[in-house]
Amino acid sequence: MKCPKCGKQIPDDAEVCSDCNAVVTTDAICDTSQTPVITAQKQTSDRAIASLVLGISSLILMRVAVIGILPAILGFMLGWSAKRKISKQPDQMRGKGLAIGGIVTSTIGLLLGLIILLHCLLQVRELFRRSQCESNLSNIGRAMALYADKNQNHFPPTLEILLETKKLVPMNLVCPSSGDHEGQCSYIYRGNDLNANNLPVMSVTQDKAAMVVAHDKYRNHDGKMRHVLYVDRYVYPGNNWVERMTEEYFQKAIEIDNQLRCQIGLPEKPADEPLDGGNP
Repeated sequence: MKCPKCGKQIPDDAEVCSDCNAVVTTDAICDTSQTPVITAQKQTSDRAIASLVLGISSLILMRVAVIGILPAILGFMLGWSAKRKISKQPDQMRGKGLAIGGIVTSTIGLLLGLIILLHCLLQVRELFRRSQCESNLSNIGRAMALYADKNQNHFPPTLEILLETKKLVPMNLVCPSSGDHEGQCSYIYRGNDLNANNLPVMSVTQDKAAMVVAHDKYRNHDGKMRHVLYVDRYVYPGNNWVERMTEEYFQKAIEIDNQLRCQIGLPEKPADEPLDGGNP
């Protein structure tokens, strides 16, 4: 055996080291309390790291497009998987904090993505409704032209009378964005006192020698825009048109329409609704 003090080889039955005179005991030789214990180093979970990276990426991509939803979903799944694996093998793996961070950032990215996606879907739905509203007014213009052709060029007294003559169906009078139901009318009619023979003639120099005969109510599209149905002297199914405009341009269109009404000897008609959309 070796001397625990100087390390020199001494006989197994020796009690004193001949070199350093150190007392040799069995307890001294067997004392291993000071010997360091070497343990295996824990490995950081790759899934936890990937989860955090994907979660952060989803937040960055969400500023550009909805494609950030995909890395958010993957990041959440990897983070949850890494967290469970680390909990089962705490002596071998680490990175639970990274996994939790990945889960949190991925969840935030996923929620933001769903909000943005919902907003886009609502915008698409509103665009479809606006297109349908514009189509309704076009149908109203064609029905009015057919009515005038059979009634000595007089425009109908109301839009509802076009339903009685089977020129329109009830839903043609309902703007999809208005919240109105079948049997209600979502449009303001201004042509009850017009006659096609008295309408002003379009000319090259005139920007709008045409009459406003119908238009959206203010509330139809939350006051953001309106559809306006125009018709000129040559009233036939293809000679009316619908324009989409802001509230500011709508008020100008009404002013021009009133000027044209004065030219043909008709009284002015103010906008049926005030600018703020309240009840007149």
